Amino acid sequence: LARDYSKSQNHAESLKAADEALAFKPEHAELRKLRDKSFQAVERLRAIEAGLAKTRQALSEGRFQEAQTAAQEVLKMESQYLEAKELARTASELWERQQRVEQLVAEAQRKLEQRDYSAGLGVAEEGLSLKSTHAVLLEQDQTLRQAVERQQTLARWIEKAQNQLNVRDYAGTIETCDQCLELEADHSEAWRLHQAASEGMERRQKVDELQATAKGYYTGKDYDNCLKSVQEALGLEPDDTELQSLQREAWQALEKEQRLAALLASAEQSFQER
Repeated sequence: LARDYSKSQNHAESLKAADEALAFKPEHAELRKLRDKSFQAVERLRAIEAGLAKTRQALSEGRFQEAQTAAQEVLKMESQYLEAKELARTASELWERQQRVEQLVAEAQRKLEQRDYSAGLGVAEEGLSLKSTHAVLLEQDQTLRQAVERQQTLARWIEKAQNQLNVRDYAGTIETCDQCLELEADHSEAWRLHQAASEGMERRQKVDELQATAKGYYTGKDYDNCLKSVQEALGLEPDDTELQSLQREAWQALEKEQRLAALLASAEQSFQER
């Protein structure tokens, strides 16, 4: 009976039958040999099952390298054991995935620190496609997504501020830049535009003062000083059409005055010569 069980690979039953037979014939050499063979087979099966259990446990707890080692130990005992092969393959794939996820976590953090938010968001999303519950990646994804949205908002406001500056809307430029700086205090372009608008506003105030002075001189028919004030103002705002118009009018008035003075001088000289 023990021999039949052994032939059918039922080593546990073969061992049991051999032990029962040896109880009656302990000196039976063939039975003892069969019993030793069955015992070794049973122990090997127990070791294999223990190795598989260890592998499954390590996999379930995310200890993939340990799972790989345990599966390889089983394959050393039984190189063609299908479940051990499958577990070893699974552990290897999961280990590689875990390594890739950790690489992506590090890369996303670098992109965040470099303020390359769009690229960082792409990295974090790739990582979450591999492990959607990864706590660090979830936090990075949220932070990067908010940073991208903030960056897009800042880009819109910077464009608006630049357009305002182009049309000399200095107060509007400063207001828009202040919005940018509330969102990102060290935004270099917002500071540049803010500075340019502040300088533009100061320049405009000076031009307005000079223009008012020039108009006063013009009204008082002091065309020389009017032109001096206009020329100083145009040095600050050379494209100011109102100043250019006042300059032309002052030149014309001065030339007319000079011509009239020349005629009067000529007439006076002719009268004296008579």
